[in-house]
Amino acid sequence: MKQNEITFISNINLIDENSLRNIPYPQANCVQTLYNFMHYLNQNHILTEELAKDLNIDKRQVAYYGNALRYLGFTYKDKEYHQLTKKGKQFVQSSKSDQKKAFIKSCMSIPSINSVYMLYKNEKHLTSYKVGLEINKYRNDLSLSTYIRRSSTILSWADYIDKNIHRCI
Repeated sequence: MKQNEITFISNINLIDENSLRNIPYPQANCVQTLYNFMHYLNQNHILTEELAKDLNIDKRQVAYYGNALRYLGFTYKDKEYHQLTKKGKQFVQSSKSDQKKAFIKSCMSIPSINSVYMLYKNEKHLTSYKVGLEINKYRNDLSLSTYIRRSSTILSWADYIDKNIHRCI
């Protein structure tokens, strides 16, 4: 890892992940779909059916992507609808490079995701099992097998971060 990446990451404040226990752990692999989801919310596309159609995902995945955005602090759930937070509104009004930076900062502020990214950078072959164990250190409220299944999301995000972090510095 380059020194400027280390500096960038070390300047991000970690949140208390226990404060997120009421939100399902992320299972939304496609970062672009997360971005699109926020842009659709900004255009008042709030019905699950509309989001599913516009994002080309099924209704169940709308919940997964919405919850992932809640976990990252970009949305909240108002009764049955997802709404943009102030952070989410700032995201959709930002340039593409600032959106990448905001996404990376949000991910890296979450201890389990930050820790998995560091493993990702330091190990040649990172298994789902090892990622699941790492997530379980921070979120042990679900079974290890659940976190192993969710590991594909965090690995996908780690890959995205790795490919884009140099654009944020």
